[in-house]
Amino acid sequence: MQQYINTKKRIFFTGGGTGGHIFPGIAIISKLKEYDTNIEFFWLGKKNSIEEKLIQEYEYIKFIAIPSGKFRRYFSLQNFTDFFKVIFGIIKSFLIIQKYKPQIIYATGGFVSSPPIIAASFLGVKSITHEMDLDPGLATKINSKFAHKIHISFQESTKYFKNKNVLYTGSPIRKEFLNPKSDIIKNLTQNTQKPIISIIGGSLGAEILNKLVINIKNKIDVYFIHQCGKNLDPTREDNYLRKQFF
Repeated sequence: MQQYINTKKRIFFTGGGTGGHIFPGIAIISKLKEYDTNIEFFWLGKKNSIEEKLIQEYEYIKFIAIPSGKFRRYFSLQNFTDFFKVIFGIIKSFLIIQKYKPQIIYATGGFVSSPPIIAASFLGVKSITHEMDLDPGLATKINSKFAHKIHISFQESTKYFKNKNVLYTGSPIRKEFLNPKSDIIKNLTQNTQKPIISIIGGSLGAEILNKLVINIKNKIDVYFIHQCGKNLDPTREDNYLRKQFF
């Protein structure tokens, strides 16, 4: 694979499967972009996946597809085929890292993030894996054995990574959701003067949250912004906006 020649710094992000493994990475990229315009951002993820769909909305992030397999703790015939997908994912990640020579790789979770982290460890490229949940998933447990540093969203998660280089950072949030006066929020809420409540149930939605919001949205004098996941259709009402993703 031909080496990529560019004077800019390069940072790889990897993760996927759910919005919770993607949006925090986008939040970090947006902030880094403010601090330094001389950075090229890449996202390694699975082809035809939610991460590819979401990352394509950001023209300053280049998406690169890699093979990905799922690690299962139970017996399944898919474990055999997925094992080879993981191996191919590591090989392709190895070649991509050699070509682009990133300064660092940041994993936000999901099984697709493990091959790049493993490949980076063999090539001596620094890497960080971030666990967004209180209890680490299997992918993060694997990543933690190869990554240089582990970031956690909950301080209590430290106990799962004994004798590791752990940093409590909290969960990265896109700044649009921290500023209710931002143009994006104004457009979403039709410039409402009502208090705004944002309900985010993840990329697949949270059935209990979805039902709760639908039941109470006309009983409280507020404006609801509701990320419902892909199992419900988008809709807009006077005091309610529902979208699959924001």
